[in-house]
Amino acid sequence: RDLVEISNNELNTDAETLASHIALAKATNEYDLQRVITFHGLVKGAKNFAEDHKKVNEWIHGSGQSSKEIYAEHVSGEMSSSERNKRINRLKNLSEGERRILSNARCLSEGVDVPTLDGIAFIDPRQSQVDIIQAVGRAIRLSKDKSIGTIVIPVFIEEHEDPDPVNIGTNSEISIRELAHKISDLMGYGGNIYFNSSYPDGQPRRCLDTSKAKNMFGFEAQVSLDEGLKRTIEWFRNDYINNFYRYISISKV
Repeated sequence: RDLVEISNNELNTDAETLASHIALAKATNEYDLQRVITFHGLVKGAKNFAEDHKKVNEWIHGSGQSSKEIYAEHVSGEMSSSERNKRINRLKNLSEGERRILSNARCLSEGVDVPTLDGIAFIDPRQSQVDIIQAVGRAIRLSKDKSIGTIVIPVFIEEHEDPDPVNIGTNSEISIRELAHKISDLMGYGGNIYFNSSYPDGQPRRCLDTSKAKNMFGFEAQVSLDEGLKRTIEWFRNDYINNFYRYISISKV
């Protein structure tokens, strides 16, 4: 990672971490977030993030220019439970004109009582679906004076990377009518297919240009549409339906 230095604020960090600070600072101000928890991969990263965030915020907005004071702390399993609870309580009991950010690395899991949040931020990538669901649940938890929960996911794009989307596909097109009849034939369906012309047409045509994917990383579709449909139907018949009936049998028992 490229290192950056902000001499006026005595801040030394890497470009990706700085970008995460900036994303969170902008989201905090734009959406008026009062209570935010950030999730990190390492305790050291959570601690450093909390220590540096106020410096970055002052660098962005200028010292004293924000109408609300920013406070950031971290919690970890290495702390005593009394110290963790003190910091969680400070997040809960805000003073007038105060914002608080609490950073952690796998410390504020489900079962740990935290106050109602305005938002969460995934500063480091999360691999566990359970961790992600629990974290998102904290952001969207209902409360009397809250209507929106904000989830901040900073995306860092290197200077040499292209932020525009890359299309993945077969680089060919087929109409809905043709596709319906193709699936019908592969399934052995002998009935009629009716099209309701009263519904809006939507986009008349969409053929993805996949040349960018080929030029950037050599992607070319290895499976044709016909072969892909055959494999999907085979999976549906052998896997999905069998599992469905197995589930029905278990439920009846």
